[in-house]
Amino acid sequence: MADTKLILGSITFREFEIPEKIRFGMRHRIEVHKLVGGNRVIDAMGPDPEPVRWHGRFRGADATSRARDVEALARSGRRVSLAWGGFSYSVVVDDFSADYERFYEIPYQISCTVDTGGNGGSSGVASLTDVISADLGIISQIAGGLL
Repeated sequence: MADTKLILGSITFREFEIPEKIRFGMRHRIEVHKLVGGNRVIDAMGPDPEPVRWHGRFRGADATSRARDVEALARSGRRVSLAWGGFSYSVVVDDFSADYERFYEIPYQISCTVDTGGNGGSSGVASLTDVISADLGIISQIAGGLL
């Protein structure tokens, strides 16, 4: 992916620092309620992005300082932008590790947790009122079947 520009916060990765691939993905969080009689109620809780992960190699006279810059970003816990190709996320660096081989050669691995904003407004997540209404409807159906 040498033709890809990878930017994390104020750090622009270059040359061997740019990975061959960047792993990302999406799950939908669900909660399964198992009821008497074998019935199930499945609640769709909303999107749950997988961490964005990659590895590369800091190489050159400034390899140590560049590795320390990413380490400081991970230590800070700040939300920063992550962009490459057509992708753009707000993330927190949750895991960074590096193997010091030489002052000019430092392989690294990084993992970023995607910030979804936590507001639920436009993410398709139901409001509390919607969830309670749906649960009351299920309770009414169960109660109706018992009478």
